[in-house]
Order: sequence, then structure tokens, then C-alpha cells
Amino acid sequence: SVEGGQLAIIACGKLGSCEMTLASDLDLIFVYDHPAESQGSQGEKPLSPTHYFARLCRRFLNGVTAPTAEGKLFDVDMRLRPSGKSGPIACSLERFVGYQRNDAWTWEHQALTRARVIYAEGHLQACLDDAIREVLCKERDRVKLAADIRSMRERIRSEFDSRSGNSIKHRRGGILDAEFIAQYLQLAHAAQHPDILMRDAHSVFVKAGELGIIDPDDARSLAEDAVFWRNIQGQLLLATGDGQPEPELESMLIDNSNAGQSSLLSDSLKDSVADTAERVAAQFDQLLPRAF
Repeated sequence: SVEGGQLAIIACGKLGSCEMTLASDLDLIFVYDHPAESQGSQGEKPLSPTHYFARLCRRFLNGVTAPTAEGKLFDVDMRLRPSGKSGPIACSLERFVGYQRNDAWTWEHQALTRARVIYAEGHLQACLDDAIREVLCKERDRVKLAADIRSMRERIRSEFDSRSGNSIKHRRGGILDAEFIAQYLQLAHAAQHPDILMRDAHSVFVKAGELGIIDPDDARSLAEDAVFWRNIQGQLLLATGDGQPEPELESMLIDNSNAGQSSLLSDSLKDSVADTAERVAAQFDQLLPRAF
């Protein structure tokens, strides 16, 4: 170990918001800190703190993702770490804080709204909580913020629409649109209303209504829609059996009644999906106005 060294693990995505499903991977960020005088790890072949923590984190990842006779525990996505794929597997506290303050893109701050420290040694818990809150609560140009989020949404839509059909996640007014609305509300209003910093969309909408950030009726509707999407997604994942539904299968389960359900139930579900998507899409356009 590195004398005085400390490690923390930040969960983002579904793990960060405590909404894990059968198909969820782990979005993780590793952050370490050590005294300035620490030159290397203890042992016969000392490593620099940077190399020590990188090797430690890789061993953890290998243990979580290694295939076994019973399968593997989880897939892990590390792309949310500072500088993404080009960044080190573990970053120093100074690097993490500096990157989030000065270099992170809007979409990275969107991801940070769901960040949760799930393991921390020593002072790192408090340091990271304070740093994340500071970044999320900074003043922002709301027009630019809305434009950035819309641009990211269009990029995702152009990538997935050609092969996602009626996927509840990627369709207009689907899960991503609801989540992007929640993230916009947090980044736009946290400077004045830090209590808006909740990790799941449902809680964000409820709090936004309580704080008067959006109309209470709209807030209630969005909260209900967020729960509806989350429940439908969970049911689809259970129905596929392997936790890896293809978009075409999502469409089949929504549009047909070949899973032992009556046609009436299937039609009702189709109507609910269409109505929910329409409401969420309308709120997306209203709350994230175009700049022209």
C-alpha cells in the first residue's frame, strides 16, 4: 500500500441513482489521494502512487468482470472518468476536481448529477461530496445549457434511431428524454435551489414541483411518467430472460400480444406508452427551448 494513500469509488448511471436493472452495467470512477511526501508503495518492488492505484483498480475490475462458470458479476463502463477512454484508470483527487471545474463537457456534468460515492477511505468522502456539489451548483447560461443538452440528445438519437424502432429508452419522449429534462432542471437551477440535486428523475421532478421551479401539475405528471418508464423497462428486461433486450424485442413486447396477454391489455399498454411519450416530448420541448 501507499503510506497515507486513500481510494474512493464513485458510482454514476443506474448504480449512482439506485435504479439498477438486470441489464445495467456499473459506471465507475476511481479517485485516489496521498500525501505529497509519499514517493511509492511499500514492498520489495515499490510502485509510484499513480501506478499503484492504477494496478489496484485494474485488479478490482478484473475480479468484477472475470468470466466464471456462473457468468460474470457485472460489465463495467469507465468512460465517465476524466478524459474518458484516454484518461488513466484511476485519477488523483486534484485531477478529478480540476477536470470537473475547468474541462468537463456539459454531458459529463449531466452524468455527475447521478454521482454517488459508494466507497471512500479517510477524507475522500467529504472532499468528493463537496467538489461534486460545488460543480453542480455553479451558475450556468440556461440558453447554452439547453442547447448543449439538445445537441447531445440529437447525437444519441441519430446514432440509435435507425435501429431502435420504438425502443422505450431512445424514442422521442422516452426514458432518455425524461432523464435529460431532470438533468437540465438540476444544472439550470441548483445554484439557486441546491435541494434540486436528487439522483433519480422521479425525485427531481417531485422536488422541482415543491420548489416552484416548474408547474406543480407538470411536475406531478413528469414524476408519474418517470416511474411508468422505469417500471415498463423493468418488465421488459424480466420478459426477455437474459437481461439484454434488443430494441426490436422491446417493440414486439409493446406492439403485440404474443406473451400470453389479451389484446385489450396490449392495446391499453400501447396507448399508455404513446401517451407517456407524447407528454414527455412536449415537456422536453417546453423546458429546453431552442435558441431560435
